[in-house]
Amino acid sequence: MERQSSATRLRFGMVALAALVAILLTGCTPIATLPPSIDVAGRVHGVSGTGQAVPDFVVSLRHTQPAAESRLVYRRGPSIQDVRRISLEATASNGLPFTEEWHFIHLSRVAQRPGDEPVLIEFSGEPGWVRAHVGNLAWLVIRKNDLSLPSDSFSNFPPASLRPGGATVLARVEDDDPILPWARTTCGPPEVMPLAVTLRTLAPPGGVDCFDMQSLTSTLLNNIAVTVANAAKGSSADVTRHRMFIVPHVPSTPMAGQTPLPGIGFVYEATLVPTVGGTDVAPFTGSLTLSIPLTLHWLRSANGSLFDILDPVGPASPHATMVNATRVTVHATDGTIAAAAAQSLRLAVSAAIAAAPMPTGPAGIPLSSFLDLLFTESLVRPSGGLPANFSLLAVPENQAVAGAPQNSAMTLGPIVITDTAPAAPLPGGLGARTVVAGAGGAVTVFLNLNAAGTLVRSFALPTPTEPLPFKLILLK
Repeated sequence: MERQSSATRLRFGMVALAALVAILLTGCTPIATLPPSIDVAGRVHGVSGTGQAVPDFVVSLRHTQPAAESRLVYRRGPSIQDVRRISLEATASNGLPFTEEWHFIHLSRVAQRPGDEPVLIEFSGEPGWVRAHVGNLAWLVIRKNDLSLPSDSFSNFPPASLRPGGATVLARVEDDDPILPWARTTCGPPEVMPLAVTLRTLAPPGGVDCFDMQSLTSTLLNNIAVTVANAAKGSSADVTRHRMFIVPHVPSTPMAGQTPLPGIGFVYEATLVPTVGGTDVAPFTGSLTLSIPLTLHWLRSANGSLFDILDPVGPASPHATMVNATRVTVHATDGTIAAAAAQSLRLAVSAAIAAAPMPTGPAGIPLSSFLDLLFTESLVRPSGGLPANFSLLAVPENQAVAGAPQNSAMTLGPIVITDTAPAAPLPGGLGARTVVAGAGGAVTVFLNLNAAGTLVRSFALPTPTEPLPFKLILLK
């Protein structure tokens, strides 16, 4: 009986094997498999101003091959009043890892509790914008491996009574995405930056100043610093410190019927005090902070080339609303400046920035066109052009940066201002500027105070410091 049962099983096995061979030889429907994918979520954890639990603020992205999804998500900021921790994790994944990293960046700031002294006040056409984009930068980076879903978290913020949340960015950075570094020393002639544009020389002198994030930041900081220092002197005030903050990502405010353009942000900040011993009286006491936002947006043309829009120092664009003039902000201590004086200062600064002659490139090319050329030569052309779905992300140059530093990329001390009669008249007429490099890389800007160029105001720029250098990544 056992032998018959074994024979029967053998016969059935042979039949099954023959059927399998027949299927393999004649073809069959393949087993369906899911395309490679990964889902990633960034979270901001915190509590209310009274310490009560609040829901996490969550942003997420998905990457499926072939990729058609957005590479970056930006949010103005969570309504969390006291941020305690941020976290980043891959929540699901299928297939082999992609050659990419995920970056989660959150800006938060130190704030006062109601009733604390001294009372800080803000004057702005868009209250809260500067506070959401200037502060402590917390940054997490993860990469998927073959074994597990990656995750990371950060909670080592500087001490604060309250820490409101600000701008938040989650981005997918592929390993071959083009990068404009903070500094580079070799480049072709189209990418060499003139002294008249950056107001900055290299140390030691004699090197080539290539277009990079350092020279771009210098151009914006130094030129605005000269304009603000000159305007402050006319109002019996002195600027004790100039700073330029870099915001990792800021989309444009679109015109009707348009979509937001990808971009990055800058916030120039000046600390002002009344002039000691001046003949006039400044309209404030103590010190105040003046903040001027700038945003740089990229527009892809029909043939894949680039147009950049620099708000507010560039020409108006039919594709984006120029909004940063209204975001100019004055922060002060209550009682040190009247509301009318603060608003007058905001309007005067906005007008001065709009009217200030920004530097031009070779052969008088406007700054916006010059930047368009430089970005094209440095990033767009070498990478084969801009795809329809691209974005921009600025991150610290050093990925191992510790803690949550301020997003301040470059700082200047006081600019020494002197009115004098030059040995020989300076050219250009009233308002013309002459830039001179001195010993040790020092730079002085001469501004004509009369048409003859026989009375000038000189601005001696100090050597800048670079607390947190940034690089620019083209997500394409």
